[in-house]
Amino acid sequence: MKFTFGADWSDNNEGEIDIDVEYILRMRVYNQTHDPLDILGYFYDEIPIKEGINLELHDDTLYGEIKYLQMNIHDRYG
Repeated sequence: MKFTFGADWSDNNEGEIDIDVEYILRMRVYNQTHDPLDILGYFYDEIPIKEGINLELHDDTLYGEIKYLQMNIHDRYG
């Protein structure tokens, strides 16, 4: 995971974001009787994700607001 604090997210006109997080969502599909030697199973995919979160602290409680959550995919893939 890559964390960026105080990032400017001008693409969505959201202004400044407290925390910008980039990570890879990995999905794997197996059958019920999974063979531990079958590394990939039926289906495997990796999807890069980008997420922006604003945080506020009130009375020792941290509140988070997700400003955006999107796949970070190159434009040529749609």
